[in-house]
Amino acid sequence: MASNHQGPLWNEDLVLAIGLTLAGMAVLQGKLFAAAAKLNLQHLEALLGWRGLEWWPVLLIVGGVVLWVRRTRANSSRKRMQSSAQKGS
Repeated sequence: MASNHQGPLWNEDLVLAIGLTLAGMAVLQGKLFAAAAKLNLQHLEALLGWRGLEWWPVLLIVGGVVLWVRRTRANSSRKRMQSSAQKGS
């Protein structure tokens, strides 16, 4: 997909990755909630009734993106420092 050397992550790749991730998370959430409902535990029912739990896939994705951006920035700043140190030598 990324054949024109635009970088490791281009628009089409990003859209496809987000779509596949959301679809996979929706399927996983449906299977997990159905299996958890069969257990019939009171604490689990209270947790499943919490509205914030519906957003766990989005929170997981956002957390991954934040970690990815931090790592990318750290790597780019490290490369800049190494290149400036080599120029100074």
